[in-house]
Amino acid sequence: MKEYINRLSVGKFKMDTPDIIKPDETVVAEVLCGTYSEEQLHIQASDVIKGLVYSSDCRVTIKDRTFTGSECNITYTVDARRLEDKECIEGKFTIVCDAGEKDIAYVIRGYKERVETSLGMGDDLFHFTNLVQKSRDEAAMIYRSESFKRIFLNGDESLINLYDSLYDSDNIYESMEEFLIAIKKKSALTFSVDTSLRTYSLAAGREKDSIVIEKSGWGYIELNVECAADYISMKRGTVTSDDFVGDVYELEYFIDYDKLHNGNNYTAICVQSHGVKEVIELAIFKEKQPADEEDVNSNDGGFDVRMELRAARIALTQAYMAFRIKKISREQWISDTDKMLSRARGLKKSDIIFDIFQAGLDFIAGNAYDGKQILESIKDKILADIDNHVELYCLYLYVSTLERKDSLYTSDVSEIVTRYYDNGYDTWKLLWILFYIDGQIENNKSIKLIRIKDAFNDGCTSPVMYIEALNIYNEQPDLLRVMNRFEVQVISEGIKYGIISKRLAEQTAVVIGNERSATGSHIELLKRLYEQFDEDSMLEVLIVHMIRAGITDKDSFVYYEKAVLRGIRITRLYEFYMASIRKDISIRLPKIVLMYFTYDSGVNYTWKSYLFANIVYNKEQYKDVYESYEHIIELYVYEQLKQERIDEYLVYLYREFIKPQLVKEDTAAFIARLKFMYHITCFDGDVKAIIVKYGELKEPVIYELTGKDTYIPVYTKDCSIAFICEDGCRRRNTVGYELEKVFDEPEDMSDYDRFNIDDKYMLIYKASYYRRKRIYKIYTLDIYKKALKIQDISEEYKKKLNSWMIEFYADYYNAESFTEEYKVIDTYNLSIKDSAGLIEILLDYGMYYEARQLIDHYGYMYVSAPKLFMFMVHELEASGNTEEYKNIITEHIFKNHLYNEIVLAYMVHNFNGTSSDMYAVWKAAKSFSVKTDELSERIISQMMFTGAYSGRLAEVFGDYYKNRAGSNTIVKAYAAYNSFNYVIRKRKADPMTFNVIENAYRDKTGLPLLCYVAWLKDISDNTDRLKKSDINNMAQSILTEMCEKELVYDFYKKFKGFLNIPYNAYGVTVIEYYGMPDRKVELHYRVNDERTYETAVMKCDACGIFTHRLIMFYDDKVTYYFTYGDNEKSQEYNLLCDDVSSEDAGGRFDAINDCLVSEELHDMVTLKKLMNSYLTEDYITDELFEKM
Repeated sequence: MKEYINRLSVGKFKMDTPDIIKPDETVVAEVLCGTYSEEQLHIQASDVIKGLVYSSDCRVTIKDRTFTGSECNITYTVDARRLEDKECIEGKFTIVCDAGEKDIAYVIRGYKERVETSLGMGDDLFHFTNLVQKSRDEAAMIYRSESFKRIFLNGDESLINLYDSLYDSDNIYESMEEFLIAIKKKSALTFSVDTSLRTYSLAAGREKDSIVIEKSGWGYIELNVECAADYISMKRGTVTSDDFVGDVYELEYFIDYDKLHNGNNYTAICVQSHGVKEVIELAIFKEKQPADEEDVNSNDGGFDVRMELRAARIALTQAYMAFRIKKISREQWISDTDKMLSRARGLKKSDIIFDIFQAGLDFIAGNAYDGKQILESIKDKILADIDNHVELYCLYLYVSTLERKDSLYTSDVSEIVTRYYDNGYDTWKLLWILFYIDGQIENNKSIKLIRIKDAFNDGCTSPVMYIEALNIYNEQPDLLRVMNRFEVQVISEGIKYGIISKRLAEQTAVVIGNERSATGSHIELLKRLYEQFDEDSMLEVLIVHMIRAGITDKDSFVYYEKAVLRGIRITRLYEFYMASIRKDISIRLPKIVLMYFTYDSGVNYTWKSYLFANIVYNKEQYKDVYESYEHIIELYVYEQLKQERIDEYLVYLYREFIKPQLVKEDTAAFIARLKFMYHITCFDGDVKAIIVKYGELKEPVIYELTGKDTYIPVYTKDCSIAFICEDGCRRRNTVGYELEKVFDEPEDMSDYDRFNIDDKYMLIYKASYYRRKRIYKIYTLDIYKKALKIQDISEEYKKKLNSWMIEFYADYYNAESFTEEYKVIDTYNLSIKDSAGLIEILLDYGMYYEARQLIDHYGYMYVSAPKLFMFMVHELEASGNTEEYKNIITEHIFKNHLYNEIVLAYMVHNFNGTSSDMYAVWKAAKSFSVKTDELSERIISQMMFTGAYSGRLAEVFGDYYKNRAGSNTIVKAYAAYNSFNYVIRKRKADPMTFNVIENAYRDKTGLPLLCYVAWLKDISDNTDRLKKSDINNMAQSILTEMCEKELVYDFYKKFKGFLNIPYNAYGVTVIEYYGMPDRKVELHYRVNDERTYETAVMKCDACGIFTHRLIMFYDDKVTYYFTYGDNEKSQEYNLLCDDVSSEDAGGRFDAINDCLVSEELHDMVTLKKLMNSYLTEDYITDELFEKM
């Protein structure tokens, strides 16, 4: 710009002004909210231009204001740190250049941070949910990225806490599924199977089958597939939603025949996900491989002979048992057994044993003939293979004794059976036979019992033998001396069938009572015996062993209660009574129990809590004992508070007994915590822990869950509660749970401030409570400070506390100093809003250095303009040195109409901007009588640089010129600029311009030649001024000088009669063209009716005025046009000479013109006279003057 002014001052003008090609009517850009963003403005011009760019909004700053070129990219920075989504910054760029001053509007729109996905740009949970459906892997990458919370959760603290509580990098798909379910973007995925039972009957090979599993809806699911049987071959382990085709997964499995055992095989396939379990039972019958044709046909018509025969054996045993325990008569037994044997013997491949049974039954029933016939029919078959069928042979011999009824024969048979029994065939069946044919065994009960017990130990489980043993014990109870497995089984059978004697029952109780510790089966026996005989002795033994075993389940209470009510004295009876009672505090307890616990307090605290809660609840019914308990309960409550214990009964007691007197140093912390306590019950058995995530803390809090419920404190409403299951996954909505507030909503908790409670969660609550309730006391600030010192505080919460503290300082803090408080604030992690608030506080306290540091770091634009004004006054008073931050802030406050002499003086010296902005500063400075010369020079220079043509330029220059002495470059440039506009551009000139030229001429100060041309031109239009001698002399001198330099212009004609027009300008017509001085311009013209154009190269002066002189007489007509550059042609112009000589004209051309006018008027007399005069003057001239 300075170079331009210098060139202008010496008369070097730029003839052609390039055109700026605007990129658009409005520049539109989008920037990411919360960030600084760099964008570019593209400027294009028709030729090389130079200039600067300014922005009207302080949030949009130009990185480098200067530019040069025909195409330029201007980088600008947008401060979008406080810009909201879809909020716009509207303003304009002003291009100040040698092509003019142009405004380009801009609209810069903020947008939220977004992520590019396969579905397009996404920034909300709706988009994310759709992405999960389309591409789970892609969604998982976004879900585990650090930007997920920032972009998709958009600062929602509740959602962020939920995300943090559910996020699990090891189970990312499960975590994502749980999150979407929790925010209600989808439903929990479930599944079903097409069957619950499959039955098979296999004869060989491998059987293939499948189960169809169908899932409901979309999403991720993991199924655990298990089957314990080794004969089932299938995919075990995990099946995920990826394995499904659509919504269906076909689970194939094979049944391996070779691994099945004969007969029925039972197993199940279990398909399980969290909360859903499907069991498909498999019943597989393995058919025996057929050995011959007969075997092949053993299952005719689908009728299973083997199964029928097995059922027959069971039925025969049951009938025999019913007969032995005297539930049916002998006749009924014979009749029923005969029917069963008839059916069994009628089947194909019936077992020969049924023939033996039938023969034996016939002998017992008195049908000896039939029995004998059967024995004869099977005799040979049995005797043919004795070694392989010893049991069958012995049974045959036994039945034959029933036929013969001969003691000697029976004795022989006994010897045979005994010999087999003693030589390796000691089965219970042979033993049973011996019981009925060997009199010695039958008569010696002890030996018989020993033999039965040996058989049991060898694996005998036949109820027939248990009955034999039971009959012995019933007959001789004293033989029951121990209670091992055998004895337990025998007594159990007796109880089962109701055939145990009272004496045996009592002996059983005695034997068990003598045991140091009883097994579970012993205790069950005692319960059943007591239920059958209702004897106190049995109840006492039962209670003793239940207490020793620590049994307190709900089923045991009935026995403890009976013992208490019957007055049985057993150590710890009342304690176990309390432990097993249904914990309903409305139940009325026996008085003896209440009295007992008045003196004995050794009971478990949980049981005691129930007892005391029961007493308090029923105090109206317990009037006679309540008074003795009241003080005990108060002491108990105090002790439990110190131990920080809680359960449902203590909750009841706390509600009743917590009074101000109990709030002491050792209980205050827990009592305060109780205000936030919740009772949480989980209905899913696989939950092992509860996780609570507070946004205020970095890490979540984890509470172990040992049962189904627990008590946890919850301090904020936007925290998130989730659950950790046994499989390690974190879940929430797919876990059934219930959350119940225990105590009323806490207030400000100020009652506890006098106690030394070191609880970070309480601090977090109180800080939030005071902020929410707008409680602004000095202790509010103390709480904020303490909260800042919490070790694992999150960065987000630290930022929030900073914000709250700054708000407090701004509105409620009124101490004399802020220095110490400032040290508490984290100044490196402030939001833009908070930084502005803190800067204002610092300025209020005169902490200008600290304010300056924050301004340098965070910016100034959101700081109150009056505060910035105060700051700048201080800074400028301290130092008037030019600094960038002063330039920026003084401009900002000025635009907010805040300034004084100091600010204006600085701006006059330093401010640069658009012409209108600088003019506004100039006007303000003038109103404050601030010296404006420097600013005036910059305004005048810039407006001339941009080609401005306005009254403001004249106003500023007029003031500037009036207040300055002598000449300088600016004045010369101004005179030249206006002269150029006046002469070349044909614009109206500032009258001050001509005053400047006149003064310069008088002072002999050199000006560009065009200035004098302009002044002459102005005088030619205002010839009245020539009446002044000084003006006339000046005009004559300049005109003469111009003509001497052959600078002849057409407007010189107007001086005819006022000035002496030099000979080379007299009587000529000058055709003028204005353009670049270095151009070649040709004039093409024809005079009157000439058909061809004459061509002349026009002469150019240094000002860019091209001229060509013609001699034209009255009524001559010239048609002309110009060519220049690359044969560019102008339009055609017409010029008619209609000048009439003035009265004082005396030139030869004037005379000729007068003649021509007279001829046109047909005034022949005057024409003749004028012609005579012209010839006379021509003759005299020739005679008097010699040609040179």
